[in-house]
Formats: sequence, structure tokens, C-alpha cells
Amino acid sequence: MEKENTLPMTEEQESLFSGLPQEVMDKLNPAKLRMIMLYLTGQYTQVKIAQIVGVSANTVRAWLLDENVQKVINTIQQREFVKVNSDLGALKHKAVSTLYELLDSDMDTVRYQAAKDILDRGGHKAQTSIKVDKTVTTREEQLKNIIEATMGDTVVDVTEYQEVADGE
Repeated sequence: MEKENTLPMTEEQESLFSGLPQEVMDKLNPAKLRMIMLYLTGQYTQVKIAQIVGVSANTVRAWLLDENVQKVINTIQQREFVKVNSDLGALKHKAVSTLYELLDSDMDTVRYQAAKDILDRGGHKAQTSIKVDKTVTTREEQLKNIIEATMGDTVVDVTEYQEVADGE
């Protein structure tokens, strides 16, 4: 069921796969390279990749387990991670500068939010929890405490009182 794709690499493919070890690249046919590109987009399921490339889903799963395919995927993902991390590092200074400018805004809520964001990110986040120590007492204990507080040491002899029937 495998279809060999013998088309030359596009500029995008050449750019994506550039710098990878030639001995690894030599072991990957054009169909595997296309599968790797589709896989790395994150937009397709293995079944859809199989349909696009013209192979079975089991073939795609087997290719993804191939040591050379894994090396290529891991290398490209690592390269992409480094690039994104570098781009974010460059934007960090612009973000701080923007927050600094927002501190001078004419709108109170904008100034407040900018100050809050700066403090939060600087490790001075507002306390979000409160510790409460509470002793819980049962109703019986509460009644006993009320009686002791109002009666003191007075002892009441209950034998002196008559029982009253309902309605009397």
C-alpha cells in the first residue's frame, strides 16, 4: 500500500530538514519526510496523515517508532523550542517597557493593573489565603457552658418541681 513520493524537496522542506545528519536523512524516503512534516504541524491525526501520504495508519505508527524518524522529530522540535525561547526572551524587554509606560496611564484601572502585574511577577503577589483557627463545640457543650456561666456554682434540686402536663 506504500506509495513512494519521488518529488524533490520544497524550500520549506529543505529549510526544515537542513542541518540534520546526512546518514539519518539518507534512511528516510520522501514519504517519511512528508509524514514528519505533517506530524510536526500538530494539525493532523495519524489516520489523516496516512491518507494524505497514501499509506496505512499502521505504517504511519510504525514510522513514528522508527529510530531515525524519532531522531529527526526530536531534533526539529528541540530546534523550534530554542527559537521560540529566544524570541520570547527578546520580547521580554518590550513587555517590561510597556508595563512601565502603562504606570503613567490616565486611567486608574490601567495603572492599577500594570502595578499589580509588576508586583505579581516580581514575587510580591497579594495573599490569597487566610489561616483561620476555630474551635468547634457541640450544642451540648455550648448549653453546658451557658448554664455554668449563668448559674455559677448554684445547684438546682429538680425534685422540688412538679411535672406539668401539656395544656395546664
